[in-house]
Amino acid sequence: VIANNTGPGKPVPASQSADPKIVINEIQYQPGPSGSEFVELVNPSSTESVDISGWTIEGVELTIQPGTVLLPGAHVVFVADDVAFRQAYPGADRLVGGEYSGTLEDTGETLRLLNGTRVVDEVTYSSSAPWPTDAAGSGPSLELIAPNADNALPTNWATLSTSGGTPGLVNTAPTVPDTAAPSVPVGLSVSGVSASAA
Repeated sequence: VIANNTGPGKPVPASQSADPKIVINEIQYQPGPSGSEFVELVNPSSTESVDISGWTIEGVELTIQPGTVLLPGAHVVFVADDVAFRQAYPGADRLVGGEYSGTLEDTGETLRLLNGTRVVDEVTYSSSAPWPTDAAGSGPSLELIAPNADNALPTNWATLSTSGGTPGLVNTAPTVPDTAAPSVPVGLSVSGVSASAA
């Protein structure tokens, strides 16, 4: 099956760039009573599929199974308990890449995505500020505000979802405050009096 889908214009790349980028994009380390623990990866590229077969995630003791390819913009979720995860997050549009044998520490730890010895991505999260503290047992996950944001910075993570996170889906978009000064409508003066009486 993989051989038939490998090559130019097909989902599995015959070769890929020397240092493809895959991002740790969402972490549910201490779900509420109806949630389930998970780590989500995303391929931020808009053009390159990435074969992550055999890559590892240190911190949860996971080796990614053969044949795992992330298409451009695609997400994959790795879970502590597949049955509990599917009960907490029903829906057919979530790609679960496998179960890990470790656990995510409730107080924080370092997650390291490795391709052999190359560190592809690394996040050291915490349940304490400056990290968003709502993720510590109250339901929301840690969601990276954008796949191209520096995920080493606590300020680039948010706890915006009210449903336990968005595993396998696009992260909840943060609300950007409107800081632009209001403009004066045409036909009005700055004082609000009409510029013309016609």
